[in-house]
Amino acid sequence: SNLLKHKNRPVSKSDFENFVLNKFSYLNYVKCVSNDDNLLSIICLKKIENYQHIDEVKLSSAEINEISSFLSHYISPQFSVEIVNPIFEDMWVKCSILFKDLNPGRAIELLNKDLLEFICPWKNSKSIEVINSKINNIDILNFIKARYYVDYVTGFSVIHFKKDSKEMIKIYDSASENYDNDFIESGNIKSIIIPRNNHKIKILDRVEYEKPEPINFDDLEIDQTFISEKGYEIEKNDSIKNSDEEDYKNLQFIIK
Repeated sequence: SNLLKHKNRPVSKSDFENFVLNKFSYLNYVKCVSNDDNLLSIICLKKIENYQHIDEVKLSSAEINEISSFLSHYISPQFSVEIVNPIFEDMWVKCSILFKDLNPGRAIELLNKDLLEFICPWKNSKSIEVINSKINNIDILNFIKARYYVDYVTGFSVIHFKKDSKEMIKIYDSASENYDNDFIESGNIKSIIIPRNNHKIKILDRVEYEKPEPINFDDLEIDQTFISEKGYEIEKNDSIKNSDEEDYKNLQFIIK
């Protein structure tokens, strides 16, 4: 093997990935995402059980230090290793649904769970080969329509909180006039798209068509969803309505 040829020292990206996976049994995903400027960045995810929250796939500071310390013995002195957690990019679904067979409250609870498993099928895997960075909006809609407890779906749109490498957030809303993609895609190589239980679901009592509507300021629930940080500005467009200028102060995202 390559490791034996190089005195048990990983050389290629796949060497590093397998090396770390074989050493730390609590990991199920290791991905080298950068080796520029003598810095090797490696994303690691932990194995979790079905009952655990998806945020628990992230490493603790102690685990990051443990893996970094281990690798420091096997890399060239001119290189450095950075063990990083993934950047989670939230996505929401906004739509109106006529449910069947279940109480609406229970149906929404089940839909939250089903959407998480659909978008993140790797969540409880013991070994992860690939994490999709691109998801077609129509696939999400068809998945919702196919649930046994869903009778009718209308007014469907997808809201994606996309992050760049500096974690600046841009909100992409498929119902916005200037949105021209039929998919969502992660903002950088360290990002993973995660559906949250903030989906905006309106409960219908009859079949009635509704046009997809862009999110408004109330939908965003800024105080609950975001931590305000100084030094950032927000770029606004028509997809945010009836907003107050003071409410945008210091927010770390851009509406697209």
